Amino acid sequence: MSIWQAVHPILDPALVVGGAALSVSWWARHAIRRPVELPPPPITELAETWLEHVWRTRVAGDEENGRGCLPGTTLEDVRELTTGLSGWEATIRLRPGRQTTRDAETAADMVCSAFELPAGSVIIEPTADRNQSMARLQVIQGSPLYDVRVWDPATMRLDVASGCARVGTFADGFPAHLRWFEPGSGATNLLVAGAPGSGKSQFMSLLLGISARATFTDRDGVTRPLVDTYLGCGQEGQSFPDWARSRHLRWMATTPQEITWMVHAFREMMIARSQYLTRLEWTDGQGRVRHGMPHWDPVASGLPLAQLVLDEAAAAIATNPDLAGWLLDIARRGRKNGMRVVLASQSPSADELGGNTNLRAMLSAGGVVVFRVGDGNHGSMAFPGGECGNPAEIPQVTPDGRPFQGAAFTVGPDARPRAMMRTLKITDPFGEAQAAPVTDPDPVDAAGAGRLLLEFWTRQEARWRGENPEPAELARMAKEHADAQRAALDAVVGGGDTPDSAPARPAPGSSPVGPDDRPAIRALILDAVSAAARDDRDATTAEIKKACAAWWSARSVSNELADMSRDGGPLVKVRKGVYRRATSPA
Repeated sequence: MSIWQAVHPILDPALVVGGAALSVSWWARHAIRRPVELPPPPITELAETWLEHVWRTRVAGDEENGRGCLPGTTLEDVRELTTGLSGWEATIRLRPGRQTTRDAETAADMVCSAFELPAGSVIIEPTADRNQSMARLQVIQGSPLYDVRVWDPATMRLDVASGCARVGTFADGFPAHLRWFEPGSGATNLLVAGAPGSGKSQFMSLLLGISARATFTDRDGVTRPLVDTYLGCGQEGQSFPDWARSRHLRWMATTPQEITWMVHAFREMMIARSQYLTRLEWTDGQGRVRHGMPHWDPVASGLPLAQLVLDEAAAAIATNPDLAGWLLDIARRGRKNGMRVVLASQSPSADELGGNTNLRAMLSAGGVVVFRVGDGNHGSMAFPGGECGNPAEIPQVTPDGRPFQGAAFTVGPDARPRAMMRTLKITDPFGEAQAAPVTDPDPVDAAGAGRLLLEFWTRQEARWRGENPEPAELARMAKEHADAQRAALDAVVGGGDTPDSAPARPAPGSSPVGPDDRPAIRALILDAVSAAARDDRDATTAEIKKACAAWWSARSVSNELADMSRDGGPLVKVRKGVYRRATSPA
């Protein structure tokens, strides 16, 4: 028997068993298995994963996707929004020494693009501790900005304790506020800008409605209106048709002459308030009797907040360039007297404000609201420090095609210039205008503003009848001033004192009314020079221009002075900026 024959009966079964074992092992490694169905991860985990993935690949960048707008940054503390909206918030960890919070803020539009969301859906702001190596991120899906929210006059009122009122809603659902005044300090100014169709006029109506509803309780426990509004419109009143006949307004100026009168009277009222508060006796919180109030307080002073609201300011200033200077004076000095300026125009450019950059700076220091504008530079012009979102990129319609009016960027008590807001809608401005309380002006304000304020509604009713009361009013003012000047001169010539009836600040215009319904500029100048001569002195250019300010621009006065002081003219130029009459006044 051969060896093969001896081992064959054993080898064959062994090979069969070994091959079967190897085939089982191979099949175990390479067989197509049925996938194991695991429970899906929580929604929060998916959201965080998506958020961090987009940030890493599109914002921070990596080797595969290239450099992003905020390279090397990471997200921390990613979580869902707690405001009830769909979205997430996180903390951006920046590269210390290479990036600051400002870098993150300016990249908000690029981050919005990275997440493929509409404008305003991404908000990047400083953290609560203002750590410059970090920033706060909010990514919002389904922004509340696209839903119109209505102003509720019963609950959204001007708060006397804070001086603020809600005017809109931010993209993350939080309320947006504006300040009318700061308790313990005084009134705050406001600059509003927006292109046609942006929602600016509707917002101005909202401000008027909130102001009309505001009240305070005086020292006697009587509830009184808190805000007196002096309203001017450079478009002949077309911007405020619902408020045109509301007698709640102290003044509704719609013509260039009426606007000039109103601003001039408002400035005189500021001087009267200052004199009143300087002499006021009042009791402070510690029960001490004090004399002279350093700031305006409605309860202690009894004076309401007076606001001068001027819409389409560019058109009004173009008719009288001196308006810009008067408005600047009010914006500077009116705060302590409880007086503020609210200026609205289509652009915050200085060209719209008579080239007065100081006026723009003074207004924007109090508050700013900029709606959609045509130029991205306009936002940086209006906002202090230029820190704001881009108003030029506010869309005209929502993603579903609805009008997107009322969206704006703002600087106010919320301090969120990078977050887009949408203003509340006042549903019935005409009803608010008609229901607003009608009261008499405060005696201090009435005395300061003079007869033009008290007789405003008489002139307004004449306009509604199709009449033009301005020429008659100009003639009356000219005659009154001429009579006062003659009475004062008679008293001086007769050796007596100036009669008490002579006005302390005589109204300009002792000359006949010219063809354009204004007193002749030459006669106004001669009146001012003669008034100085009666005090045994020469007249300065400044006081001559002041005497003509309600009627003629400073440039017109300067040109006329040059003509009148030439050889043979009625004036002699004593030295630079000083004039006297060539002959003694008759």
